[in-house]
Amino acid sequence: MRKIEEVDQTTEIKHVNDLWKKSNEASVIVDLKNGLSLQDIIDKQKIIKPLAEPNKMVCADGRCQHNEETFCLAGSGILLPDEDFKQIIKDHGNIKCLTSHDGCGAGKLAFENFKSQGGILPENVLTADEFAKWWTKSKALEYGLDYEHIGAEKFNDPNHHERGLLINSITFNPELIKGLPNVFVSDLASCSKDDNVAKEISILTSIAFSDHGFGSRIKEQEPFYIFICAKNKTDQSRLTKITEAAVSNYGTKVRIEGFFSPY
Repeated sequence: MRKIEEVDQTTEIKHVNDLWKKSNEASVIVDLKNGLSLQDIIDKQKIIKPLAEPNKMVCADGRCQHNEETFCLAGSGILLPDEDFKQIIKDHGNIKCLTSHDGCGAGKLAFENFKSQGGILPENVLTADEFAKWWTKSKALEYGLDYEHIGAEKFNDPNHHERGLLINSITFNPELIKGLPNVFVSDLASCSKDDNVAKEISILTSIAFSDHGFGSRIKEQEPFYIFICAKNKTDQSRLTKITEAAVSNYGTKVRIEGFFSPY
């Protein structure tokens, strides 16, 4: 008789394979494979600027809900230097709530970094998830903001299934793009230093290529996509150069596509 763990693992692999197949069937991916540019795809959709402004900071993680009211950073900014995070909060007065979530990869990395640097933690903070909650709660208290934890039951799927990464130099709602597969969403390029943006791109892409993401399913013929939403040609050129350097080790398994903000 097969062990329960083996059955569960087989079921999970089948589920992720189904998610991979679904990502290949997304109309944006199909159109890109057929030779259309992302700019052509966006132009055809005639996207209208939403009325709402972002008021909640959430993780870039594609399992979390991203919409017109969310401002997205890896780990809700947990990897940023304190002074850079402070400036973002100062510059985005509409943000009223900070969030953490279960199984945050950025939170795990921040936890490991904090411990390696000799940081002192409260006695009840023993895991990466507890660290992410503690850090985010502390920042919310420091800046007078609300705090919310997003449990796995609120994910769109328990498994990482990001087929791409949307990099925004303005805050852009990915839900506005019809046929877009599940993606990481990072608004960091709209508000932070190039070094921070490069680091965020590298970290999020590494999750996609790991066993937690689509991993070895990603190939040259079926790549991981990085979508750059830019304000203008100069902005697009800058972000393309940052991205190319950040993901150079993946070669042709990563494809960069840019478009200009439709609003």
